Amino acid sequence: MWTLSADTHTAKVFADEPGSIQRSSMFSPDGRWIMYHSDESGGGFDIYARPFPAGPKKRITDGRRANPILPLRGNELLYSLGGTGQIFARTISLNGGLTFGREQLMPLPRYVGFGNGYRSWDVSSDGKRFLMVLPAGDQTVENRLRVNIVLNWFEELKTESTGEVSSSAAAG
Repeated sequence: MWTLSADTHTAKVFADEPGSIQRSSMFSPDGRWIMYHSDESGGGFDIYARPFPAGPKKRITDGRRANPILPLRGNELLYSLGGTGQIFARTISLNGGLTFGREQLMPLPRYVGFGNGYRSWDVSSDGKRFLMVLPAGDQTVENRLRVNIVLNWFEELKTESTGEVSSSAAAG
């Protein structure tokens, strides 16, 4: 992970653990911490926090946790359990240091993931709304990973409303 100074336009390494991956970083709402996930422990991804601009890191989770999110108006750290489609939360306090409460499973439906280490969900800044891809119908791997893109959809909508069959619908 790198940081870029807005004043001097210079970049410098912020976190680098040789042989591991650090990603999905974000600042805490107060700007004093950067949360991220890393596989440096050897047991899958875990959530870490480092003081900004420098200081020793803190390991927040233990085992297959990734994609941290800190809503701007909240006191919770949200993250996913690698590959399960589940989201967890921990209360967080930034006053006088960094402290966390117990991990709790969020009462949300399981979402469709896009691979470990890539976040396929998000939360609004107030922490009240989630955006995620939910499974529907056939859950084979081929269908879970398929994305349908409809081009010229407005023309298809017009032909469907008049009862005509479009060339793309006839071919499909």
